[in-house]
Amino acid sequence: MRRYISFIFSIAFLIFLSFGKPFAGKPVCLSCQEDTNLSKIDKNGKKIFLYIDRGVVNASIHNRLACLDCHHEVKDEVHMVKPGPVDCGSCHQQILKLYQESIHRQKYLEGAKDARWCQDCHGSHDSKSINDPQSITYRLNLPKMCAVCHQDPQIVKRYRIPVNEPYKIHHQSIHGHGMLTGKITLKELKEKHFKEYERLKAKGLIRDTEEKKE
Repeated sequence: MRRYISFIFSIAFLIFLSFGKPFAGKPVCLSCQEDTNLSKIDKNGKKIFLYIDRGVVNASIHNRLACLDCHHEVKDEVHMVKPGPVDCGSCHQQILKLYQESIHRQKYLEGAKDARWCQDCHGSHDSKSINDPQSITYRLNLPKMCAVCHQDPQIVKRYRIPVNEPYKIHHQSIHGHGMLTGKITLKELKEKHFKEYERLKAKGLIRDTEEKKE
């Protein structure tokens, strides 16, 4: 009797999946992509693994989104359509605008192979909040993240980046050393600079740029 009930439940579940867009949910998508052996061969004959770790997705800041919220091209549960680049700007409009005005976007449009797109710096299925110390975009992790490209001598030379070894320079500076060791917080840096600014302003040594010239 139990087997019969289980069989009926399974059939009912499959019928449910055949209507609407229930495959937009992660459980159905991950039923395939959790397979550690799931892979494909690209046009160059290289084996590409398509495995996605459920734990990584659930720990992401996007864990409440359905797969199709980002992968709009996919229309069927079993699909041959390759998901294209995710349009992060559909949600992050203001951030996209800043990116479009950046040198990274300029180089991306020029077809530079090293040009960075959103996922290159923020991650994809593993994206975390900028307030999460485990995030690659957490403020104390930013220098190391930027150094992936800016510390590469070939990239520095190829794009004529004016500052050599910026990560090393930042790390050795009083600001970088203080923040990385936890001896100086970002809040303390702001407060120290503000106090010095007010002191110099009181002596008439500096003035606000907004003040009108006499």
